[in-house]
Amino acid sequence: METDKEKIWTVAQLISWSKDWLQSKGVESSRLNVELMLCRILNWQRLELYTRFDYPIDAQKLSLFKSWLKRRARREPLQYILGDVDFLGLNLLVNSSVLIPRPETEMMTQKIIADYSLLEPSKILDIGSGSGAISLALAFHFPKSEVLGIDISAKSVALASENARRNKILNVRFEEIDIKKEKPLPSEYNLIVSNPPYVSSNDLDSLEPELKNYEPKTALSDMGDGLSFYKLFSELFGSILAKNAKFYLEIGKGQEEEIVEMFDKNNFATKIHSDLFGVNRFIQGQRI
Repeated sequence: METDKEKIWTVAQLISWSKDWLQSKGVESSRLNVELMLCRILNWQRLELYTRFDYPIDAQKLSLFKSWLKRRARREPLQYILGDVDFLGLNLLVNSSVLIPRPETEMMTQKIIADYSLLEPSKILDIGSGSGAISLALAFHFPKSEVLGIDISAKSVALASENARRNKILNVRFEEIDIKKEKPLPSEYNLIVSNPPYVSSNDLDSLEPELKNYEPKTALSDMGDGLSFYKLFSELFGSILAKNAKFYLEIGKGQEEEIVEMFDKNNFATKIHSDLFGVNRFIQGQRI
């Protein structure tokens, strides 16, 4: 970007130059990224970028925009730069201690909400709660439910708890628990949900830079074959699920056959659901 202190950048000029530069760095949807950063800095709606395209950017705002643009060019996720993300109508703080909630996770959560629209589950467990996205969305839509989100990371638990306060959701709590070492209490849940680390150690290097270099590896991968949590769940759920209770788990591409087999061996009936791209993306199960 031109460093001439005399130059005054308008909104239109800044968008035009910045989106080309981000694109040259391999950033997808570069124009959208630029517009969202500008809207946050200017406190505008996106439509205003087109109705006020000749608006001059003052030096302070331009300096902040440049710093954000450089971070995005290094492939830092936009959500970390902005500091928050929307998830099913909730605004959640996010940082590098938690995964950024994905549309696939929203889709699974929407499915759960639809399935329980007539009868709220009384006790819900979210394993690996991260930012609290799933826990908070379910607690919000099921106000009579008691929701527990657990995570191995103290930083994640603190952030999720802040998101609960931010969204004024009272029927949820978050605890630091390592599911591989201790069983959460109480011992029976009407619904268990999880988006566990399912990327294999062999596949980590093939991930896009935003994931590989910035999002927490412990939330992405089990540093094994990507299936260790599902094996644990298939053995554990029988003792912590209430009678006729269900579970919903997000899964990785191509993992469905092995995961279904694990639950079959432990007397669970399962059903696979695909995402909007036709990829088998989450599994629903219930004890037989």
